[in-house]
Amino acid sequence: MANWLVVIDGDEDRRAAYAAKVKSIVAPISDLNVSLHSGTGWSAVWAAAKTAPVDFDSGSGGGALVWGEARDATGELQTAASIRMAWRDGAIAQWDGFYTAAAVQEAEHYLTVGADLLGIYPVYYWTDTNGVVLVATSPELFRAHPRFTPELNITGLVGILLSNGLVDGQTLWRNVRRLTPGRCLRVEGIGVWEEEAYQVPMELTAVDLPFAGHVEQLHASVKAAVKRHAPTGRPYGLLLSGGLDSRLLAGYLAEQNARIEPLTFGQSQDIEMRCARAVTTALGLKHHTTEVPAEAYAEAAQRLARWEVLAAGFNGVPEWAMHEAIGSLSDRVVAGHIFDGVIGGIHIGWAYDPGTGQMGFEKLLPTVLAWGFEPEVLKTLLVHDVHNIVDDVMARLQQEYEGVAESEHYRAWLFDLQHRQRFHVGSAIWPISFAAWPVMPFLDRDVMAVSAAMPSSSIADRRAQIALLVRQFPQLAQLPIDRNSYDILPLSPRFRDLLARSFNYRAQAIKKLVRAQLGKAKPERVYYRRLYDINSPGWLSVRQIAEPYRNQLPAVFLRDKVNTILPGVEEYVQVHNPVKDTSSVKTLLGMALCNRRLKTQ
Repeated sequence: MANWLVVIDGDEDRRAAYAAKVKSIVAPISDLNVSLHSGTGWSAVWAAAKTAPVDFDSGSGGGALVWGEARDATGELQTAASIRMAWRDGAIAQWDGFYTAAAVQEAEHYLTVGADLLGIYPVYYWTDTNGVVLVATSPELFRAHPRFTPELNITGLVGILLSNGLVDGQTLWRNVRRLTPGRCLRVEGIGVWEEEAYQVPMELTAVDLPFAGHVEQLHASVKAAVKRHAPTGRPYGLLLSGGLDSRLLAGYLAEQNARIEPLTFGQSQDIEMRCARAVTTALGLKHHTTEVPAEAYAEAAQRLARWEVLAAGFNGVPEWAMHEAIGSLSDRVVAGHIFDGVIGGIHIGWAYDPGTGQMGFEKLLPTVLAWGFEPEVLKTLLVHDVHNIVDDVMARLQQEYEGVAESEHYRAWLFDLQHRQRFHVGSAIWPISFAAWPVMPFLDRDVMAVSAAMPSSSIADRRAQIALLVRQFPQLAQLPIDRNSYDILPLSPRFRDLLARSFNYRAQAIKKLVRAQLGKAKPERVYYRRLYDINSPGWLSVRQIAEPYRNQLPAVFLRDKVNTILPGVEEYVQVHNPVKDTSSVKTLLGMALCNRRLKTQ
């Protein structure tokens, strides 16, 4: 991915000095190409991998840039010039694929900035309301402008602590907002606003079809999208976890004879590795494997705190240490992140209450807050004066849920895509892709439309997605599959699979009893759990670098209360789920590191 900034500032000397400063700091990692271009009243600075798809148009009266691969409905790549032309009459165009783009019309004093359909590519903006506008992939780049001061935004902080993501686009820094999915940023003179460019079609046009018809439509859509976004003729890396999303992509890529180099993180004994290895063996692919080293966590944590500024909490430390391994595969990497959210409706069921037979925000809320602090717990950590802000943010969360659609089906689906999927899952794309550009076939208007046309009875709980794999790739459906647990029963189990699972359950129970008697802990073989275990050597190093700043949190925190939750460096944190149950604690660690970059409290 590229890290970029566009500045609008009529003070030529100030803007030139600012752009030069940004150029010196814009690269989050080493060995990136850094570029700077200026026109009348504006400058653009960016850092990207040498093979990243970046296109620049310096036509008369302005300029345009596209970072990534924006495609039309036929799969044709859009150039900076074509995007600039499409935006000339307003922010009404949106394309498929993973990208951001910016276009400047100097004579009209226009700037338009857009991103992918779901806003996975981060875009932040700030203005002083007097003509200075800063737009970038990270708020960190705003710090160097003399008009900008990184002051704490308490409302943004509360949203992060509650939901492990941003609420209403409000960030940790005052007056810095993140662009809303489906919108473009428009700047005209001193006016700055967001304008709708894409809306998910919300009509259940496939409701009269049988379930088999839904699966057929999904197959045709996904197959065509993979072909458009990953055309043959070049090699592709593939992030292969051993789960359903990446397995399905592997099947479609192999079916079209794409050259793919799958990569799995973990050790040979891990559940994910065993499942992924079965897939590569079945498809006859060379399997690349590696593991994020514990010694890389500390530097990765510093990068996460600096460049993401807690926009997705602080779970994503390991992703900032994966770029070298991913970059060794190819200059493009196919990623299945949030595929299950788009075509699998994985969390629609969170909003369903079997007791009442109804869907709604109240039922969904506990699972949203499970990755952050519950409101009443958060109030015990913050000074009384800001308790009303906690209530206001909670109300805003519900307003967002109810505002995305009229029906509960679409509310649950779209709210999940715009919050948990966009931040908690989708945030992994930016840091791991400075070495290889991500290819994400689900960021596609046709795929979104086909999924949106199906009722919950088909799309929820991955029902159609599972049926798709079973129907199209029966060999892959008969292999063990990763579920982020010890249950790896194939989606199409044979009798021997069911027999083996029954035997394994008994064997595991006996082993657990023996180990308990011997005082030995069971080794963790779910890599996902080990990767985010706050007691692991890697996370212990993160806790160590954050320790000196635990008592320097913003004044809105009650530090004595925080110290009862934030563990010491050597303290063992006892939890049931090492990933979810420590998410809020990790956010406090990240806040300790981020707070050093705030000039005022």
